Amino acid sequence: MRLSTLLFTALLTLVAAVPASAQFCPPGSFGPGGQAPCTPCSPGFFNPVVGQTFCSACPGGTFSLTGSASCTNCPAGTYSLPGSASCTPCPGGFFSPSPGSGSCSPCPAGSFSSPGSSICSLCPAGSYSPSPGSGACLPCPAGSISSTNGSSQCTPCPPGMVPNASRTQCVEAPVPSDSPSWGRIKTIYR
Repeated sequence: MRLSTLLFTALLTLVAAVPASAQFCPPGSFGPGGQAPCTPCSPGFFNPVVGQTFCSACPGGTFSLTGSASCTNCPAGTYSLPGSASCTPCPGGFFSPSPGSGSCSPCPAGSFSSPGSSICSLCPAGSYSPSPGSGACLPCPAGSISSTNGSSQCTPCPPGMVPNASRTQCVEAPVPSDSPSWGRIKTIYR
């Protein structure tokens, strides 16, 4: 006999062995021999096929509810581990740019993100973030500036210069109003 004939015969034998009253478990459930009594798949697990004896864990980046026949992608800005019943927002300083992420990536130095972000934002001029994974930017320390967005460090102002109020550029240090000017000194000592 040919192999295809043998396989067909074996399949007919299996089908004939199942009682006509047998109820196969629907997708999203499982049972002994794939038949009733059926149990819904647990959250984080799924079964897309009729008559299964088990449910499979959802892969990372997806989730499922009780009795699911499929898993759903986590939205951008979230992630999940295999077998998850829900998605978790990325923590501050981390992001996931696309749906179905199994992990979040740290924002590069010079940028930041709030929890649940799908993108990182550049630190504005006058601030910086020195290392990857920052949830917020820091203002430049006294005496220093950052003149562009996305700085990972601030630059000290040269001698005789001070940062402007927004710490984006160095300006000449103002002369204190109570200090004598050279013209007044000449007048006093004449």
